[in-house]
This record gives sequence, C-alpha cells and structure tokens, in this order.
Amino acid sequence: MVAVRDYLRTSSDITAILPAGAAGVIAAGDLTSETQTPALLLDNLGDGLNPLSSSVQTVRLLLSAVDRGRGYLHIEQLLHYARELVNNSANALDYLTFPPGYLTVVSIRAPATAGAGARPRRVSIERSLYIVVEVSGLTVSD
Repeated sequence: MVAVRDYLRTSSDITAILPAGAAGVIAAGDLTSETQTPALLLDNLGDGLNPLSSSVQTVRLLLSAVDRGRGYLHIEQLLHYARELVNNSANALDYLTFPPGYLTVVSIRAPATAGAGARPRRVSIERSLYIVVEVSGLTVSD
C-alpha cells in the first residue's frame, strides 16, 4: 500500500490540487480534523487468492478523495488523474518494482469508482476509486 501511495505522490497533476502537496496522499486512518483538504486517502480492503492462478494474490485498495465544503470539482479531478496514473500500466509496473525474490506486481488497474457520500462526522464529502493490484510472492498466513 505504501508503494502505491508513493506512486500516486509522483503525479504533479494530483499534487498540484492538494494543498499539502504530496503529503496530501495519506493512509485513510491518518485523516484528522486538522488534515488539509482536498486529500487522497488510501485504504486496504483486503487480499485473497486469484481464481485464475494459485501463485497470484489480488490486493484490493480503496482510494478516496475527500474535501470539506467545496463541492465535487476537486474530487472528480483527483480521481480522474489517479485513474489515469494507475491505468498507465507500463509506468505503474515500472515504479512498483521490488527487490528480486520479494514481491512482483503482476498488474495494477483502477476499474471502477464507488458512489459519492457524505461523512457527517468529518463534515466532508468523498468519492472513491477501487484499485486492484495483482502480486506474486505475497505470503498469506492462515
């Protein structure tokens, strides 16, 4: 998840919209009332075996664009740029390279968005993008 976060931080299109720049791409649990918005929150939805190959695991991430009180313009722009960045497979796979024998990213894609919603506790609006990463070499404990 950290590698995907760092990859998103490389986009000048994304960081130009975020008041905190690259620091505005954070883990979902790091959002506080002091966090400047808009911000991108990355959360791990889980992992599991790929039904097509026993050696490949699928990791599902949720990237949420959050903004407090300014409407959907920045949210839509951020998700558009993030989807373009993630779906640019050649660059994404080149960036998400790990040392030999550790982990191999087989594919990464952003196939769909999740509905928009309001978070009354955070007094913000958000919309999310699903990111699916297929990896080999990931050990899953029982």
